[in-house]
Amino acid sequence: MDKYVSVIGGSHVTVSGTSFGKLSGEEHMGVVSFKLDGEARNLSERLAMNGVNVKLITALGRDVFAGEIKSVAQKLNIDYSASLTLDASTSVVVEVGDGSETTYTVCDYRVLRNMDIGFLGSKLDILNGGAACYVDAEFDSDKLEFLFNNITCPIFTDTVSVKSSTKLRGLLGHIHTLKPNKAELENLVGFSLITENNFRAATDILIQAGVKNVFVTCGKDGVWYSDGNEFGHIDAGNAIVVNRIGVGGAFNAALIKAFLEGKSVSAQAEAGVKAALEFISGDNVVYL
Repeated sequence: MDKYVSVIGGSHVTVSGTSFGKLSGEEHMGVVSFKLDGEARNLSERLAMNGVNVKLITALGRDVFAGEIKSVAQKLNIDYSASLTLDASTSVVVEVGDGSETTYTVCDYRVLRNMDIGFLGSKLDILNGGAACYVDAEFDSDKLEFLFNNITCPIFTDTVSVKSSTKLRGLLGHIHTLKPNKAELENLVGFSLITENNFRAATDILIQAGVKNVFVTCGKDGVWYSDGNEFGHIDAGNAIVVNRIGVGGAFNAALIKAFLEGKSVSAQAEAGVKAALEFISGDNVVYL
């Protein structure tokens, strides 16, 4: 596939520690793992594994974590030459838990602050030269506004969280394809999604605001999709869940590839669901 997709956003390493016993103010025996992570990095990896040419624009430090991210990118032929590399620490997320529902998380995204509007502006030729561009919705509002107002190729984005979905309310007219989950879409439209008519009304609101394609992921309840003409639902099946971390990247990568191939909105949704089901059924995490 000669066309390329640009992906702009965050890359980080997640350090996860799980104690064998209940956490307290002491040293605990447990299991610690390191995995490559980040919205933009994860999607770039899945796109490359699907045979799509990718240009990743992110910010990295000059440490062992950056080395691992770059090493995997090179193996997958992901072009990260437009990314920012600084004498700083690569973004790291530290998660600590004991197997209960409570997990303590510390995020160090300081290096990403250097992706300021001046830097973003210097990458517009790359962003606009692709067949599509994926924008990480976790950028600050002013940066999202700049990107969405200046990118001219089809923009794909994932609302990522309820908080991030709020930042997109005034920018919907610039988005070609939006993938919220049920809670994020409820936040965007201001009402609960229970019936088919609710989902149809909610996706219609986004279409009327300028979004071309909407895909609403609902976990085990499947995916609703709409392009304003075609509206429907695809069941999620009964896959055995081994791993959920990164499933959004798998879904979005399949979606984008199907779009590049000129497939219909329903076929794009089918490709996304198939990829997500395959992903959650196996261990797809890249550990260090």
